Amino acid sequence: MRTKLKVIPEPEPRTRATIVSPTAPVIKGPGTDDYTCGNCDRILIAGIAAGKTFKSIVIRCPACGAFNETP
Repeated sequence: MRTKLKVIPEPEPRTRATIVSPTAPVIKGPGTDDYTCGNCDRILIAGIAAGKTFKSIVIRCPACGAFNETP
């Protein structure tokens, strides 16, 4: 299953855990669920076990620069 993440404004410094990586996906696992950038649809989190989530993390998309909030 693919889930599109919510794009948010850039968080203020030191207010949120933010992952900034030059490549995507930034997190990989052995599962079947993927999370994509809410702006450009690039896979940011790949292969997460069904039903698992990352709470309150922000991922900056390396393709378009959008800040994406995890569910």
